[in-house]
Amino acid sequence: MSGISVETKITNISEHRGVRTRYGLRSVAHATLEDDTGSMKLSLWEEQINSVNIGDKVKISGAYVTEFRNELQLNIPRSGNLKTTEENVLEFVTHTLDVLISTTIRRQSLGDRVTLYVGELYGLFPFLFL
Repeated sequence: MSGISVETKITNISEHRGVRTRYGLRSVAHATLEDDTGSMKLSLWEEQINSVNIGDKVKISGAYVTEFRNELQLNIPRSGNLKTTEENVLEFVTHTLDVLISTTIRRQSLGDRVTLYVGELYGLFPFLFL
């Protein structure tokens, strides 16, 4: 099966190892993809290995399925595409804001009142206020 497109989450990434291919020695690792329907392995080659992290939500297009050691796995050819989704950026910004807000509240709660400095947040993340 080929021409597969999917949006899913990476729940695990194995250590990379070297394998000999017809193109020479290359690095490969396996990621575990998971969604509501189940899980499947994804082969990550060379630069793909460091382009994703555990917990990333990814969009894969142009992929195909093979069977390796009696297990189905997803492969992305050179013409395929693997990219992280914008949700990862939103989660990072949300986490960063949570840390900033809780730090500000803790610092201000030592005084008489709790104050949230929206101006400070605007200075750091003006795009959030558009």
